[in-house]
Amino acid sequence: MATLRFILLALISVVCSLPSASAQNSLPRNLKETASFLNLNVSDSLKNIIKHSDEEKLSELTDNELESEFELIDSLLSTGKSPLFTYLNNKGIHNFKKDVILEYYKLLLSAGYVKEDSLLKTFKLKENKLKKEIKQRMNADTIAGIYIPKNLEDCFVQIDSFWDDSTKNKVREMTESEFMAGSHFGFGMWMRNNWGLWGGSRLSTYFTKRGIRHPDDMSGIILTSYYRKLKGKDPDVKSQLEYYKKYWIP
Repeated sequence: MATLRFILLALISVVCSLPSASAQNSLPRNLKETASFLNLNVSDSLKNIIKHSDEEKLSELTDNELESEFELIDSLLSTGKSPLFTYLNNKGIHNFKKDVILEYYKLLLSAGYVKEDSLLKTFKLKENKLKKEIKQRMNADTIAGIYIPKNLEDCFVQIDSFWDDSTKNKVREMTESEFMAGSHFGFGMWMRNNWGLWGGSRLSTYFTKRGIRHPDDMSGIILTSYYRKLKGKDPDVKSQLEYYKKYWIP
C-alpha cells in the first residue's frame, strides 16, 4: 500500500505542469501521445514502480475510492474538449479510460511496444460485462455504501448534509469562478467518482437523459447550481444544459 501511495503522490505533483485550456492542441490526442506525455513528466523511479506493478495494483491506482489522489489522468480526460477522452470513446472505451491509459503505459515500459488493438479488445470485454452491471447500478440508491442522488435537487440535499454553516458561509464569500476553480479537483472529483458519474449510476442517467454525457460537465452543473442556490440566485439550469451541449458540437 505504501508503494501505491508513493505512485499516487508522485503523479499528483505532475498536475501542475498540465497545459492550460488555451494550449489544448498540446494535450495528448491518443494513447501513444499520452505515453510520451507521461515519459516527460514521470520520474525514472516512478516508471520502475509502474513497470513492475501487477494488474491488481494498477487497478487500485484508478479505484474510485482513491478520490483526488489520482488527478493526473483525470486532468488529461477532463481538460476542455479533451481529445484523449474523445479518442477513447471512439474506441469503445467509456468506463475504463484511466485503466486503459495506465495499462498501456505499463506495457510500453515493460515490453517497449504495445499491441493497442489487443489491449482495447480486452477492455471492451470488460465494458460489455460492466454494461450488465450498470443496468443494476442505474436503479440503485447506493453504490459501495454511498447514497446516490436521483436528481439535481437531491444533490443539493446531500451537499447540504455534508457542509456545515461555516463552510457554506465561506462559499458564499467566493465569486462563482473562484468556487468553481477551487472545487473542480476537490469535491468535484469526489462527486464524479463516488456518485457514479464515471462508472454509471442513476444520477449519471439523469444527466444523460438531458444531453449531458461528460462527468466533468455533470459535476460542473451540480456545483454551479448549488453555488447559485447558496447565493439566493436562480441556478438557470436550462442555460447550463444548453451551454454544455453546444460546447461539444464540432
